Amino acid sequence: MYSFHTSKAVLVLIALVCQLASMPATAQTDISGTIGNYSGRMLTLALIKGDTQLAVDSTVTRSDGGFSFSMSKQAKAGMYVLSTDEKQSIRLIFNHQPVSLFSAGFDEEEDVRFGGSDENTAWYDYFMLKSNNRYLLDLIRPLIQQYPVELNFYQQSLDEYTRLQTDIHTTAGDIIAHHPNSLAARFIKADLNPIIDPAKPFDEQRSILIRDFFAGVDFQDTMLIYSDILTRKVIDFLAMHQRQGMSLNEAQLSFMQGIDQVLGLASQNEKMYAFVLDYLLRGFSGMGFGMVTDFLTTLPQLDRSCMEPELYQQLEASVAPFRKVKNGSPAPEIESVDLSGIPFVLSKQQPAKSIVLFWSVSCPHCLNILPGLKQLADEFQIRVISVVIGSEKNALNALITENNLNWIHLMDGKGWDSEVVQDYAVFATPTLFLLDSNNIIVGKPFDLEELREML
Repeated sequence: MYSFHTSKAVLVLIALVCQLASMPATAQTDISGTIGNYSGRMLTLALIKGDTQLAVDSTVTRSDGGFSFSMSKQAKAGMYVLSTDEKQSIRLIFNHQPVSLFSAGFDEEEDVRFGGSDENTAWYDYFMLKSNNRYLLDLIRPLIQQYPVELNFYQQSLDEYTRLQTDIHTTAGDIIAHHPNSLAARFIKADLNPIIDPAKPFDEQRSILIRDFFAGVDFQDTMLIYSDILTRKVIDFLAMHQRQGMSLNEAQLSFMQGIDQVLGLASQNEKMYAFVLDYLLRGFSGMGFGMVTDFLTTLPQLDRSCMEPELYQQLEASVAPFRKVKNGSPAPEIESVDLSGIPFVLSKQQPAKSIVLFWSVSCPHCLNILPGLKQLADEFQIRVISVVIGSEKNALNALITENNLNWIHLMDGKGWDSEVVQDYAVFATPTLFLLDSNNIIVGKPFDLEELREML
């Protein structure tokens, strides 16, 4: 969201005047302001890059809640986020011009205004209208779907639904026309969704959305990388390919159809392609969708002969870990010491089949699958190699005893930085790999039901 959040209200900001024209040419560019009722507390500034936040600086607010961040000439233009210790946050646009803001307090509900930053004022006007109108659209949509079409209120609801969408586009068009070269205009143009006729059948609405969803996105504009707009749109677009009642395999196949379209558009620019591909690989790996990650590693890559070496290395760094754990690939070597101090080397083990489980004692879903996995392993006489992400040996030993987990347990205490975790491209727990007698990866089950089918 674009504003500070509390459990009760949305933080609002009121302007401080900051005239750029009055500043000398050599003056430092700042992001500054005052937050009422937030004195002497930590405030962090980070650059948004898709679904990640790159920390830039932090400061402690003054007694009046004032703060200031000095931005260097090398600072990246893009969307930034200010965050509090309470995880409240505000997004703002930095484009090498001063940004100043003020809040009367976290419980206030007043309009946001900025001093000396037309870009932030324009973006905020658009964002607030879009947020308010989409809330109303979500209320009206069920009425249109259920209300008798022959009654007057049905047509009134249709008209209001269209008006709310049109208002968003009209405001966006005015901002783009008045600030055509601003980051705000570029972000808004990419953020806009197509106008939909709610009277049309649902499948027809979805088809129109899928066809026109990226109409306003310039995939040559790499500034979109430094915001969360494109990554959010990609997720929304892929979600449109899902239908109720799909099996796991059907869902993954539908995602792959959407991914093919997204990466086809992103291939207009090498940097954009690498960014989107990395985002999708991490995301679908975290969801445990092995079929999708395997698909992503086999996509035709860009022409390497004319690619910048740094970009080529970035692309390879994204794809290589997942390529190593594709179905049909030899499982990456595991050399470690088990909880009893006995050395373990995967390549020296040749059972009929193995399950490699990556899990954590603090992961509720991991704990839920332990009894079922134990039952399957015993039923099919399969060895389980338990790779524990963490360092809580006492808790681990208690779980082993409680569930009679007579497995091979490995825990090097390095957490997510463990070489084994990185070699297997693990981004979430639990993650399962099924190996054959030659330690070839033959499956990456999403859950125990899929593991049983594979076995």
